[in-house]
Amino acid sequence: QNGLAGVTLSMAVFSGYLISILAFKIKAACGWCLVSAACSLTLAALTWNRRLPLSTVKTGLSSGAVAALGAAVLFATTSTEVAIADAQTYLASDGAPTTLQAPPPITTHSSERVLRLVKRLEKSNAKMYGAFWCSHCYDQKQTLGME
Repeated sequence: QNGLAGVTLSMAVFSGYLISILAFKIKAACGWCLVSAACSLTLAALTWNRRLPLSTVKTGLSSGAVAALGAAVLFATTSTEVAIADAQTYLASDGAPTTLQAPPPITTHSSERVLRLVKRLEKSNAKMYGAFWCSHCYDQKQTLGME
C-alpha cells in the first residue's frame, strides 16, 4: 500500500507538471496528454479515497512532495526552448513536412528498364508506401531513380 500510494500520487503530480508545460510553455492542447493526466489523477484518487494507515499516508505524501519539488525545479530550471520551438513549428505547420523533416533527395536517374517497370506498375495502380527516414525505402527510391 505504501508503494501504491506514493507511486500514484507521484504520477498525478508529474502529470500536472507535464500539463503545465503543455499549457504555459508550448501553449497547445493535446487530447491524449489530457486523457493520460486524467487516468493518473483517477488512479491517485482511487488509491487515496479509502482509509489508509498513517504510515501509508506519510509515505504517499512524502513521495508526492518530492515529486512536486522535482517538477517545480525542472519547470523553473530546465531549458525547454529548443523542444518548445520544435513543437510550435510542428503545430504551426499543421503536420506538413518542415526543413527538419525533409526527405533526402533522389540523385540517380531511371534506366529504360525501370521506366518500363514503372509503366506496368502504374497500370496496376501500385502504390509505394515508405518512410523518408527509412534507409531501405531510400535505397529503393535510389534504385528506381528520380524520373
